[in-house]
Amino acid sequence: MRSDTVIVADTREDSRITIEKIKGKGFLIAGGYGDKKAAQIRIGNFPSHTGEEVAALADLLAST
Repeated sequence: MRSDTVIVADTREDSRITIEKIKGKGFLIAGGYGDKKAAQIRIGNFPSHTGEEVAALADLLAST
């Protein structure tokens, strides 16, 4: 089952490293679950996020 409110993305490095980099830019994201914990991040996908915020986060993830 897929969630309508959470986006899951694979990371190129340990998810903790990615999370810390993104956190330093003002975004809060979470790690994956179970055996994917170190290889994925979870991003809340709620209507309160603006298009500009989503675009900024996407740019940061692309450069990480």
